[in-house]
Amino acid sequence: MLDVHVVPEGFKEAERLLRGIKGGFETAVSLAINRGLVAGRKVAVMKIKERYAIKSGDLKERGMKIKEATKANPDGTLEAKGPMLPVSLFSGKAVGKGKNR
Repeated sequence: MLDVHVVPEGFKEAERLLRGIKGGFETAVSLAINRGLVAGRKVAVMKIKERYAIKSGDLKERGMKIKEATKANPDGTLEAKGPMLPVSLFSGKAVGKGKNR
């Protein structure tokens, strides 16, 4: 399980610095959220690949969806759900360490 926490450090300073740019703060926040979602997906895929022999692209395409934040709605989500992935996506190689591979 992954926990993600947003720490609002620097929001007031960023808002102050971008005050003169129309929509600047909202754009900066939504872009930062979206970069965070992509980074979160990367970490999740790496954790899954530690245990299962599956290609990153297959996980991203079939099992993980990003709903991007926008200026109007600075709320983004990373969903990892859906039907079970077909066994054909998994290679036959063993992954992991120790006896319980």
